[in-house]
Amino acid sequence: MSNGSAILLYMRISNPYKYSNGYIFLPLRNLNLDNLHPTIVLFGDNYYLKSEFHVSLICVKEDLRENPLITEANIVDIFNGFVGKIPLQKVEYLDEYRIATHPDGRKSIIQKVNIRGVEGLFTELRKKLHITINTQPLHVTIYTLQGGRGIGINNIEDYNNTIEIRFR
Repeated sequence: MSNGSAILLYMRISNPYKYSNGYIFLPLRNLNLDNLHPTIVLFGDNYYLKSEFHVSLICVKEDLRENPLITEANIVDIFNGFVGKIPLQKVEYLDEYRIATHPDGRKSIIQKVNIRGVEGLFTELRKKLHITINTQPLHVTIYTLQGGRGIGINNIEDYNNTIEIRFR
């Protein structure tokens, strides 16, 4: 087992946040799903309502790839310290929906969200780690193709490559 793997196994994230597959995220519970259909058809594709919802806050794996002198522990320590002072838990759901696609064929429908204070987290990461790191575009994946995983949207370029859709 490499050192990077060993660190990942023992990384502690403040509750209620989670760290998995290279992402720090906020699990969303008690969502009102009353107005969401279990399946929808859009442009000939069948999309299925996800059973788990979260907001990815930091794509740690991408930040490490772009900044090889920092470690997971650096990011996690700063994150834990920040959310201990300024919780990033109040999610504002915006009326903006998009279709995200991946070269491997995955597709998902996402909803844009805001979380007050998240820009301060990225400012602190930049300042303390002396790196260039962009604020992650915040969104919730609502629907995916059957059996599908969500698609990482880790920077503004990824977000701008999605297609805006409107529901009535």
